[in-house]
Amino acid sequence: MAKALIYSSALDDTPNDSDSRDLFNNNNGFSIKELRKLSLTIIDLPPRDVQAIKVFTSIVNFFPPQVPNTSSISGRSRCLWISPNRYLMKSEDPDLFSTLDHKKLIITDITSGRTIFRLLGAESREILAKGCPLDLRNQSLLPGQCAQTVIGSTNVLFDIIDEVTLDILVARGFALHFFHWLEKATQGPS
Repeated sequence: MAKALIYSSALDDTPNDSDSRDLFNNNNGFSIKELRKLSLTIIDLPPRDVQAIKVFTSIVNFFPPQVPNTSSISGRSRCLWISPNRYLMKSEDPDLFSTLDHKKLIITDITSGRTIFRLLGAESREILAKGCPLDLRNQSLLPGQCAQTVIGSTNVLFDIIDEVTLDILVARGFALHFFHWLEKATQGPS
C-alpha cells in the first residue's frame, strides 16, 4: 500500500498536513491563506465526444462549463474552463479520478505543481489591481468566473468564489515571489 503524501509548501518547504495555513491578516478583514489539501487535475475532453463527456459527468456529477472563463460547482469540486476542451478540476477528493479507465480523456494531476492562495476580504481586488491588467471591479469578474492573467510579473489563474473570496493558482516555482509581491501590495499604494 502506498504511503499518504504529506504536502510540503512552496513557501517554506516544511511538511504540513493541515487543510490551509494563514499567511497574512491585516486585522481589517483582509487575509491570505495557502490552501493545501485541494487536488488539481487538468482534464482534456475531445471536442463533441459524447462518450467522453458522459464518463466525465458520471464521475463528478455535473457537466463541465461550456462558457469560457466560468466554473461549474458540485459539492466538494469546482471545474474551471481554462481553454477550449480543457478544464481544471479543484477538488477536496484526491482520488476523484483514480479509478478512471477511459482512453479518450486525458487527465493530468498538477497538484504538486501549483500553490493556491485564498484571498479573503473586500479589499482583495483593490490589492490585486496594483499589479494586474484585468479590470477587477466586482461587476467585471463575478462569482463563478475564472480568468488567466498576470499579477506582479507572475502568471496566475483566478477563481472567483464569491464577492470577497478569490482563489489564485500560481506555479509552485513562482509561489514565494508572488507571496512577497502580495505582502508588498498590502502595505500601501503601488
